[in-house]
Amino acid sequence: MTTRFLEQAADYQGTPSRIAQHYDECGELHVILEMKLDGGDVHYLDWIGGEYAPEPDEFGDEVPFSNLKWEAV
Repeated sequence: MTTRFLEQAADYQGTPSRIAQHYDECGELHVILEMKLDGGDVHYLDWIGGEYAPEPDEFGDEVPFSNLKWEAV
């Protein structure tokens, strides 16, 4: 599953560093990818609906959810 998200992330600024899955309060799956930018800053990509999302939503430097179980990529 991770491969598609990493391939799509190549179209965005930064380098993927961590990935997490999260179900929101409505039960919808989110796949969140942390992107490291030059200089150490980060931003986040969020595929709302997981595999069903054609592309991610972009977040600034705020993590879209708390208590995520991150995995290194």
